[in-house]
This record gives sequence, structure tokens and C-alpha cells, in this order.
Amino acid sequence: MKVIEITNQKESNSLIVFLDKMFANWLEKSSFAKENACCPGRTYDQIKEKIEQMDENPYKFIVCTDNEEVVGMTYVSYFDEECLYLGLINVHPEYRKKGVFKEILDKAEEICNEKNMKYMRLCTWQGNEAAIHTFQKCGFEVYAENEKSIELRKYMKISDEYK
Repeated sequence: MKVIEITNQKESNSLIVFLDKMFANWLEKSSFAKENACCPGRTYDQIKEKIEQMDENPYKFIVCTDNEEVVGMTYVSYFDEECLYLGLINVHPEYRKKGVFKEILDKAEEICNEKNMKYMRLCTWQGNEAAIHTFQKCGFEVYAENEKSIELRKYMKISDEYK
């Protein structure tokens, strides 16, 4: 497996193929299929629009590939100089529990360290126990929660003082 950054729309064909397969074949196993506080009713068009806007926005997609095929993804965006946000996290069902998210997370951490960012954050919905367990196993801690959603953060080693 290989992790790459997709930083412009010209590089996004494999990501579009991943979305096409997800929505055609395994959406019911995807976090996008669930009604949740983080991405309720997220549609193909909404996700594709984010990819199409990549050239005009300060975010990029991190994808994990296996033989040139995307098997997992997230996008990263910058809330400020301290925080890298991970959104739209999704791993193909056949590749779950095989380290795909960890590979993607390692690349996100690399970006954080290059930019001297203090922490990464992500959100998920209450009841998404498998994802919460995976995030915590990778070093994220619950930072805030309400009846619908949970925010998790992972502080970079250089910034333990901000915990």
C-alpha cells in the first residue's frame, strides 16, 4: 500500500473512481450512509464538489492506494496555524482493520509536523463505536461531545504543553 496526497483536481481521477465504487457497491457499509450529526445525508455530489473545489481551497486529500486503486481517504483542512482537521474519513470495507487509516494518519501527522501544528482534530457521531475505538487506538482523545457528536483530538509530541 502507498499513501499519497492529492492536491489538485487533475490528480483526482482515482479518488472519483473510489467514490463511484463506494456509492455503487458499498455505501451501506460507509459512514456516509448513516444519518449522523457529522455528515447527515452526505451525497455523492457534495463529496465530488469538495474534490472539484480542491484547486481553489487550502485543503488536500490524503489517500491510501493498493495497486493504484484508492482504498481509503480523508481530506485535511486548516482551521488555523494550530489545528489540522481530518474530514470525510472512509476506508473500503475489505481494507478495514488492515492499517489503512493508520497509514493515512501517519501522513497527516507528517503534515502537522512540517507545519509545526499543535494538534489534529476530527469529529464523528455518538454511537460510532468502531470508529471511536480506532481513533483512540491511534492516539486521539475525546475533547468534547454532545448528544449527537464527538470531537477527538490528537496532540503532536512537540506541543504537549497545549493538552
